[in-house]
Amino acid sequence: FCKYFLLFSVMTSAVGKRLDEVIHFDFSKPHDEKVRAKLTVQLCSQFLEPLTAEIEKKGEEESVDEEEEMKDELDIMGQMNKFLGSPESEKFFKRRNLKCNAVLPFISCNPLSDWEKRDVSVVASFGFPNKVPVRLLARRRSNKILDIFIDQIKHMFPQHEVTDIEHNDAAKVPYLLCNVDNCSVIIRISIKPFCGPQYLAKDVVEMYRKKDDRFIALANYFHSFLKAKAIKKGDKRKAKSVIPKLCTLKMMFVHLFKHYGLLPADINSLEGMMSSLSVEDSQSISLGTLFFLFLDYYLDVISLEEDFLEISTGESIQKMSIGLTNLNILSISDIFDDHIPGERVNDTLIFKKILKASFLCIEKHLNTRTGDILNDLRVIPLRPKHITL
Repeated sequence: FCKYFLLFSVMTSAVGKRLDEVIHFDFSKPHDEKVRAKLTVQLCSQFLEPLTAEIEKKGEEESVDEEEEMKDELDIMGQMNKFLGSPESEKFFKRRNLKCNAVLPFISCNPLSDWEKRDVSVVASFGFPNKVPVRLLARRRSNKILDIFIDQIKHMFPQHEVTDIEHNDAAKVPYLLCNVDNCSVIIRISIKPFCGPQYLAKDVVEMYRKKDDRFIALANYFHSFLKAKAIKKGDKRKAKSVIPKLCTLKMMFVHLFKHYGLLPADINSLEGMMSSLSVEDSQSISLGTLFFLFLDYYLDVISLEEDFLEISTGESIQKMSIGLTNLNILSISDIFDDHIPGERVNDTLIFKKILKASFLCIEKHLNTRTGDILNDLRVIPLRPKHITL
């Protein structure tokens, strides 16, 4: 029991210490660092009660915009996974410093054109098992892999007739079209810096929500908060490159939780480290406080322009060190935020301006305790032109 009590004390102290650095409440008498940290957490929770209530409400109301589950009656993904995971294929790609992580259903954050809609739409995720190259060259490598697929595609589906094979290498996002029996298939490639153990955000979400599901409510609230700002026609178009997908936000909150010890950084120790934390203890840091910490985290702790978020370890890695040269792209280690052009947030500047405008709004309320914090947050525009970073 003492072990887990100490664990909780450490995480609370880390949160309180950071809050004290940011807010620095003027207490009537001096306190040591630990006492200040504890009092700061308590005061933030008290002063942000309206925000906490709003997050609880919107966190329940927000529904996940999941597309209708793809019906893969011929088990296209299963057959591709089996072929690409065979010793022969692994050896073939390893000589080229490539490894297939998994073949997954392709879920786009942007509306699909009619020509893109197929019976089965998949993405094959490839990473580098050895050294990560200096330049990712995702589009070029995607086309090379698709060329290999054309040569091998009939071996992927040996019990089926494969016809009408077409490789569009000039498209912004290269793809391969074909018919497997009477099933139309479109295949895209994702080139990731690593061959990580995590492929789908939903699997990671389910793993962590059993231990501390507050990141779900926080992500749901923030997603609805951001979408509500895309009212004008121009804003709706811009929103596609500014507002992260819901699963991306969930992972961003998971990264925050790991940083402050609310979730363990090592996935393998999840059960052991979290099993004895009571619900009462784990929720003593309010949702409003956690949201404020999230804003601070992605403004001053993590650099969205320079850092690649590694979810499994809870660490951040310099983008340039792993061949990621586009500093405007939000980069996370899972397939949902993969390296397919056009399928991820590519304007971190505006996104960070929204974060800062929200941060300043909450910071002002914590210092003055005046005004309507919910309304002040609501009127922040999608493009806060008055905000400088």
